[in-house]
Amino acid sequence: MKELEYLHSEGYEQFLFVDDNFTLNLKRVAKLCRMMRKEGMDIEWFCDSRVDNCKYDVFREMVKAGCRILYFGIESANQRILDYYKKGITPDESRSAVRKARKAGVDVIVGSVIVGAPDETRKEVENTLKFMLELDVDVPQLNILGAFTGTDLWNDMVAKGIIDEDKLWETGAYVSQVSPYTVPFKELRSMVYDYFKGFVLRPRLILTEALRTVKSPFRLAGAVQNVARINSIIDTVTEGIRYDTASQPSDLDS
Repeated sequence: MKELEYLHSEGYEQFLFVDDNFTLNLKRVAKLCRMMRKEGMDIEWFCDSRVDNCKYDVFREMVKAGCRILYFGIESANQRILDYYKKGITPDESRSAVRKARKAGVDVIVGSVIVGAPDETRKEVENTLKFMLELDVDVPQLNILGAFTGTDLWNDMVAKGIIDEDKLWETGAYVSQVSPYTVPFKELRSMVYDYFKGFVLRPRLILTEALRTVKSPFRLAGAVQNVARINSIIDTVTEGIRYDTASQPSDLDS
């Protein structure tokens, strides 16, 4: 709390709590939020939350204390894959967490998933993408699984001879680029791209997000800032599309 007070006194108004388990101790979170309000701290802040440790009342305390963005690690819609990742959560807990956060008035809900696990089937990938369309998140974050030096996944794939440690130790690798048991990387990337296109072009989503933005000073301020730099945003998106369509197989498989 003292660190927050100091930073606030220095003029900082937005904070990101870099803690994957920020809401692990709900009593601690509620106490911190009450202290922020007691001190009259007019700040906006963002944090992560596990989906299996959520209470509506605590989310309300967080919102009243300035929490504007809540990030959930949903990971997968398939219990088999969640168990493989040893996440200790269920898809139903993800549904419940998002509903509670929405009801509590969180301005922006981010949901993150991972696709491309070893032996994850196409049907399981599709199930996760469909699940993310069903959840009421504002920002979906889809990641293709990578293996990096020092992780359990890396060590397992090296031991099985799937990863060439000498060649990839510095950069790591997408599992789907090196494993013969995973949906190929190019196919996964195409599935993710199609999902995003389908997600953002839904008329109902566009209307819902527009209404939420009008009602939220935080979101409205962000929208105004983005309008001011719309040309830069368009250039960035256009460049990304050009790269996506121009990429050669060597770019993906090296």
